[in-house]
Amino acid sequence: MRKGIATVSISGSLDVKLEAIAAARFDSVELFDADVVSSPVGPEQIGRRCADLGLDIDLFQPLRDLVGLTPEVFADRLRFARAKFELMERLGATRALVCSAVHPASVDDPDLTAEQLGTVGAAAAEHGFTLAYEALAWGTHVNRFGQARRIVEKADLANVGVAVDTFHLLARGDGPEALAGLAGERIAFVQIADAHGLSMDVLEWSRHHRCFPGQGVLDVAGVVGACVEAGYRGPLSLEVFSDIVREADPRDTARDAMRSLLHLEEQLRNQWDVAEPGAAEDRPRRPRVELFDPPPAPTAPVVDVVQLAVAPGDARTLDFFTRLGFTTEGSGSRAGGPDGP
Repeated sequence: MRKGIATVSISGSLDVKLEAIAAARFDSVELFDADVVSSPVGPEQIGRRCADLGLDIDLFQPLRDLVGLTPEVFADRLRFARAKFELMERLGATRALVCSAVHPASVDDPDLTAEQLGTVGAAAAEHGFTLAYEALAWGTHVNRFGQARRIVEKADLANVGVAVDTFHLLARGDGPEALAGLAGERIAFVQIADAHGLSMDVLEWSRHHRCFPGQGVLDVAGVVGACVEAGYRGPLSLEVFSDIVREADPRDTARDAMRSLLHLEEQLRNQWDVAEPGAAEDRPRRPRVELFDPPPAPTAPVVDVVQLAVAPGDARTLDFFTRLGFTTEGSGSRAGGPDGP
């Protein structure tokens, strides 16, 4: 499957980030708005640089506090969205992430939120863009995946789907079952992050303690597997906010990130290929997707004897190896404890 990563997951200037991402053989990037704004070159040059490096721009993000607002505030934010759509045109991006609101003017009205999302979606459609609506785990009124899913379904536009962010979904206590019955075409984008098991405010947890898949405790493979089983065939994209990443060498981080995605694909392969005892006959068949397929691990040789030479009279070294379980046999030594050979 296509592999992507958010520029916020790598340290350095935007050009340094892009070079590191390309060197690690990613297919695409999520361009973070702050990276674009702080870049010394214009959007067109950024788009060309990505193309020169062989990177597609899969997502522009984030469009914050855009829907689920009082009508007066929404009118202003719609103008903001239209300006960002013009920026996306210049970048060559065709998909944007819309986050659930944390604005003081946010309202607890799913119908109004869906109506406003539909309005923004219609504006995006004028450019041929797709929107991915995401439930932030700390959103004021929309903070669960199921809420975002229902709002997207009410908006009912072909170019508006739900964003599946493994951290936001799992941090709120949901799991793969939250995607049950969801059609793959309704999933506009999948963002992937693991996290360490910490008991703290979810916003602080998200902004400072995410990690790459396999480095934390969340059921990332379960959620990603559910997305693929639903029919999603878009990129698998890493979005990791971490104090450690912000200080690390960008090329090292990019390589570590790629390894984590390969590990995730291996987990998915095992999840689908290994039949569980007593599994039902209607167990979902393995989706037709290309996954990382490493060669089998080499068989370690069985060592029966290890011989070590100790200088004559070196009682201290001899005592050390004796404590480890070695026994003295003439001019040599061999491995084995008191019960060994």
